Amino acid sequence: MAAKKANTKKANTKRANGGASKAKTGGMSLERKKRILGGFMIFVAALLFLAGVSYSRADEGFLKYEIADLFRQFGDRAAQGDSPANWLGVFGAYYADFSINSTLGYFSLVFPVILGLWGKYLIRKSDFRELINLSNFILLMAIALATLFGVLRAEFLALKDAYELSGYIGAFFGSALVMLIGSLGSALLLVAGIVALIVVQFDIKLEPVFARVRETFGASAEKLKAKAEERRAAAELKNEERRKREAEEQRRQTKINNAAAEKKSEPTPEPNAAEPRAAEPRAAERVESEKPNGAKLSGKRKPLP
Repeated sequence: MAAKKANTKKANTKRANGGASKAKTGGMSLERKKRILGGFMIFVAALLFLAGVSYSRADEGFLKYEIADLFRQFGDRAAQGDSPANWLGVFGAYYADFSINSTLGYFSLVFPVILGLWGKYLIRKSDFRELINLSNFILLMAIALATLFGVLRAEFLALKDAYELSGYIGAFFGSALVMLIGSLGSALLLVAGIVALIVVQFDIKLEPVFARVRETFGASAEKLKAKAEERRAAAELKNEERRKREAEEQRRQTKINNAAAEKKSEPTPEPNAAEPRAAEPRAAERVESEKPNGAKLSGKRKPLP
């Protein structure tokens, strides 16, 4: 009985091996199909990325066509030399308009990126969990950034017409957040969320970052403190010099005032009465000297005979 079971097991093994060899020789293996599919996904992702990059508002005139117009009007416009600015023509203009204006704005370029990553996974096996985490990170970052620009568009009139920055979804989420927690709260919440996503995705250790920030701010604080001390010392030196100059000026002014007071306090000398009397003969002599000689002689008494 045991020998019969062993023979049956061997026969089943041979049939399985034969079927596998036929599948390898006669048909395409599953791995090869995955690789072909992955290559096609990467090719499509590259085309979509080029279409999104070459988006232009000037292509909005080509977005009014229907399927029947492809055969009626495109020939006339091509003959006139009128063609879309998009690198993939009318199809690229349609795709770029939908992905940028109706989804996440310019951040919708992450869709072909994610598609290319999945195509690469099919071609070359990698960690599936890591691929999921990376795809989620890219998508959440795109949504957060589009929402942040939606908040900015709702708050600042200068960005009102730049709808490509947020798209319809980003503008909707941004307006909803502004209504709930205000523009400042929305901006802070989104920035904090973006930082948290980066920290979680790349497993950034916050302790060295905080230590580095503490060292940087500590060094900056020390420098500012040293500069403040230098400025304070310079100000004190200037004040000391100013006080010295003021004291010197005050001493000099005090000396001047004291000298003036002493001069005023001295007694004035009385005039001498003898001086005018002594001056009278001198005046008479001066008058006599000024008379002519004849006058002098006539003024003398005649001698007696």
